[in-house]
Amino acid sequence: MKVKFEDLKKEFKRVLISRNVREDLAEMSSGLFAENDLDGVHTHGSLRFPHFISTIDEGKLDVNNVAEKESGFNGYEVWNGNNGMGNINATIAMDRAMELADEYGIGLVALKHTNHCMRGGTYAWQAANKGYVSISWTNSYPLMPMWGGLDNKLGNNPIVFGIPRENSEHIVIDTALSQYSYGKLQQYRLNGEELPVIGGYDEDGNLTKDPAAIEKTKNVLPIGYWKGASLSFALDMVGLMLSGGNSVAKVDAQNKGNFDLVQVFICMDPSKNLNLDEINKDIDFSIEELKKSKLVDESRGIRYPGERVISVREKNLRDGIEINDETWEIIKNL
Repeated sequence: MKVKFEDLKKEFKRVLISRNVREDLAEMSSGLFAENDLDGVHTHGSLRFPHFISTIDEGKLDVNNVAEKESGFNGYEVWNGNNGMGNINATIAMDRAMELADEYGIGLVALKHTNHCMRGGTYAWQAANKGYVSISWTNSYPLMPMWGGLDNKLGNNPIVFGIPRENSEHIVIDTALSQYSYGKLQQYRLNGEELPVIGGYDEDGNLTKDPAAIEKTKNVLPIGYWKGASLSFALDMVGLMLSGGNSVAKVDAQNKGNFDLVQVFICMDPSKNLNLDEINKDIDFSIEELKKSKLVDESRGIRYPGERVISVREKNLRDGIEINDETWEIIKNL
């Protein structure tokens, strides 16, 4: 069914308020969830929202706590998320990284004791809309094995890059280090679709495109095989070093699920020492060259990272957001 953006946000906010979330935080969090659906990322919007509410109902989040600065030196600060809502904490951390970039040219906020921030790309768009280049990532509870292993020891540890453009059609890549996130597996399963490429292992240890089989084994495939696995571990160790928070192994040892995580937000202000007019022309040229690529499938063109989001956002604002009927009923009854 089609749902208008404001109606979706209103419904999310109603549910949050009913869970005694402070009004200003409910307004902010509901907007972040609805914007994910607006951009077509239902895995971290409407599809994720019921599970998010269940974590509140189970008392796993301190919903009215927010991130606070713990220590810092020049453009590098460590913040404590105080077990608050992950999307709120991430927004605060990226805002602070931008403030530090204003002063120092580059700002880094390492955030510990926080929770799932939902869609990592949200915060790249947040920074890009204000003209900042950004790099950010999070760790998670164990979701995939180290290459050569059978049991899950690594997080999918999504990493995000944001590059601003003058026309606001920013370049944003938001990629989990598993071939498919669990949210994407869920989306394919609910749509009754097979994965386009292999995404993990079934119960017999065979590589498969069946999302339900992979959800059952919880054994997803890292991107680039051993390369993605190694990158996942490296990002986890950098986050640990910068924040003093929990590694994936520590998160696993606590046995609480996808909570008490580490996230890192880096912002850079290129206007401090570069000629942005020339750089923007070069970005446009680079995109034009990509578009000239010879196509594997003539019915499909080339898109740069983030381009699809722009067109989906415009369409959904105009026509309404397509929400899974069953999911909408679940949300209405929360």
